Amino acid sequence: MRHRGQREADHHGVFSGEVMRLKIPVHDKSLFTWTSGTGVAEMSDLQAPGDGQVWDDACDVGFVVRDDNGDELLFTFTREVKNQEGEVMAWVYTHPPCVALEVHILND
Repeated sequence: MRHRGQREADHHGVFSGEVMRLKIPVHDKSLFTWTSGTGVAEMSDLQAPGDGQVWDDACDVGFVVRDDNGDELLFTFTREVKNQEGEVMAWVYTHPPCVALEVHILND
């Protein structure tokens, strides 16, 4: 996770200082159902792969969600949601500057 104030590169891997984002998947906002700051989609609805390594110097994985205006938000993996048998039901990703903004990818 980056510290506030640290410069980032764009998601295309353009270098701009201390860190660099690698080429990661970009998913259209319309693939998600949005309710109160949480987007939900099924893994099979996303373009493969669902996520990728975000930073060249860290193991964070994630993806970008692009809205209708072309604005892009980075979401990084936060946790798995498992059922009582230990099977993964969903993966949760958050937008680093605003952890209240989440995306849930359902394991269908």
